[in-house]
Amino acid sequence: MTFRVLLILLVLSLAACDSGGGGGYDGSDDAGNTESALAPGSVTEKGATLCGVVVDGELVNPPEYTSAEPVTLVRTVDSNVLEISVGGESRLVKLHALGPTTGFTNTAATNLYAKMGANEPLYFFSAGGCTAETVAGDAEVGQVVTESGVSLSEQAVLERIAGVIDSTDSCGAAAIALCYSALTSGEKKSESDTSSKERKQVSDFLWKPSSESAYNPGGLSILLNPCDARVVVNGQEIREYPTGNGRCVTVRSGNSGCDFGTNIKVEIFDKNTGEIIYFGDSPSLTIANGCERVEYEGSGDGGGASSEETVACETMSADVSYAPSDSKCSGNASVTLRGAFLDAFSVQLRLPDGGDRLDEGCAEASCSPYKVQQYIDGDGTKTACFGAPGNANLMSEVAHTSIKMAGDDSDPDRFCIPDPTSAVN
Repeated sequence: MTFRVLLILLVLSLAACDSGGGGGYDGSDDAGNTESALAPGSVTEKGATLCGVVVDGELVNPPEYTSAEPVTLVRTVDSNVLEISVGGESRLVKLHALGPTTGFTNTAATNLYAKMGANEPLYFFSAGGCTAETVAGDAEVGQVVTESGVSLSEQAVLERIAGVIDSTDSCGAAAIALCYSALTSGEKKSESDTSSKERKQVSDFLWKPSSESAYNPGGLSILLNPCDARVVVNGQEIREYPTGNGRCVTVRSGNSGCDFGTNIKVEIFDKNTGEIIYFGDSPSLTIANGCERVEYEGSGDGGGASSEETVACETMSADVSYAPSDSKCSGNASVTLRGAFLDAFSVQLRLPDGGDRLDEGCAEASCSPYKVQQYIDGDGTKTACFGAPGNANLMSEVAHTSIKMAGDDSDPDRFCIPDPTSAVN
């Protein structure tokens, strides 16, 4: 048993003792829980969750399903706010001990909750008649749990797609917030982690709608890694040209990116095997608007970092600073540029492998907290605002910021962020 498992089991045992709950942990799966719910350890009593639920101010585990309300998930408002249906009546629920992630559209949470709601019945456990103000209005506070004991909140924490863990509300959130914090100390585990490592991956992709090259002036250029790849756009293979700008493959079209329209499907194939080269978990990348420059940096090989490697970074320049919370950005994290970096056209937060996406199925900036949601110009400064504060659960793996200068498609400057909850410069 690893140190990580031992640590989490200790916290969970303490939580169970405080509540008098019946949930215990060992190395077996007697609970019938799904594999994804067992990331930190196994639950021995059927229906028990990893951390339990708070009912009338008391932590209980396993929950009493006979006292819960069967519900249907209507929609995900935010990673901590759901609209549910109880007997045909729509209600708004704030998930207990989770803060919001409202700086961006959390499609990863939407996909996770929809999948869990489709697989088995859901139950709502009220925290005790407490309400909270949310982005969608007043909501009842509580937890939504599957019949087999998989908590939507706990799974969001494990998958690193939840916002800030919040122990400050008046509904006894502190009773489970400690356990949620323990879950964050474990490694992210999901079905997609394994599948993406087994597939060949795109590691660095650029859609350049209007090229300055003498080969195809004004035409679309696509540059990418890995090597030995074919590029197909909307079913049409694009011709390869000599490589440049630090990437292994360059293809060019006589048509501009705008000519391809909107919602463009880009597929990459291995020249030697014919197999699809994936964008994370997706076999293709959708370009929303062909007129706009689009970058994707994944975790593939052949010119990029492998899924198990860490991208190197340098000590942050004096002309760049990182803040985990910036009032100009509504409390979200920011990177502020000065001096020569004022001309940067791309600023992003990056995970250790260089990734910048929370949801591999969406490449839009609005879907990722690591991409800029807003630029704010100041007196000799430009501030890039991101989608969540540095102390959010989903920001815990941020390792560096990457900055690309205008007119430069080569490797960006990468400046280290040792701890996303602490300012740099």
